[in-house]
Amino acid sequence: MTLAVELELTQGEAAALDAAEVVIEKGIKTFVAVGTALAEIRDRRLYRTTYTSFELYCTQRWGLSRSYAHRVIEAAQVVEMLPTGNTAPTSERQARELTPLRDDPEALAAAWSDAVENAHGGQPTAAEVRDAVRRLNEISDEVAKARPTSRSAPSPTSGSAPPRPARRRPLPDALREVVYELRKAAERLERLAHDDRFPSYAEQFFTSYDADLATVEGVIGELSAHRRAGGR
Repeated sequence: MTLAVELELTQGEAAALDAAEVVIEKGIKTFVAVGTALAEIRDRRLYRTTYTSFELYCTQRWGLSRSYAHRVIEAAQVVEMLPTGNTAPTSERQARELTPLRDDPEALAAAWSDAVENAHGGQPTAAEVRDAVRRLNEISDEVAKARPTSRSAPSPTSGSAPPRPARRRPLPDALREVVYELRKAAERLERLAHDDRFPSYAEQFFTSYDADLATVEGVIGELSAHRRAGGR
């Protein structure tokens, strides 16, 4: 049920809400415009005279889940960070693959440029953008490993054996530990959600941690996809 609250919009805010909703109502012709409009409504809480939270506004006004709305907002922000005048992402799925680099504009631009180059100047697929981000991260990891430390290991003598590659932890052990930590974190989060103070803090919580929650949902979704694929 839609609940009204006693926070009126100023004349300027009401005009901003009308303008933003016109963009959304015209359809998802461009996810950048829609994401930007949703971000303005969320950040300025322009929904507040009719809805008690941004999540309710998205679901009841537009039929959008909170996580999807947040992904569109993030994707729009990523596109706006790219240099103008070049090939730009045309879908939210492409831009979504760049969001892990949103705190590093130079790396973000480099990954997108790599993806476009591998697509021969055309529009790369979401998978190609993901591969470009992975390649960039691998290069960054190699550069970090190559940096000298404060305590450099002695140079091997001509007769010494080559160093052994680092032994990786068994995958079942690593997965078991991660799932255990995830379950404990979920239990703690559930207890906090039942705290009698949480309702008054809920909107701030979702605004602050939408990105983290969407990441967790995305990872679980990918794991579920692997499970479905394995069951075929």
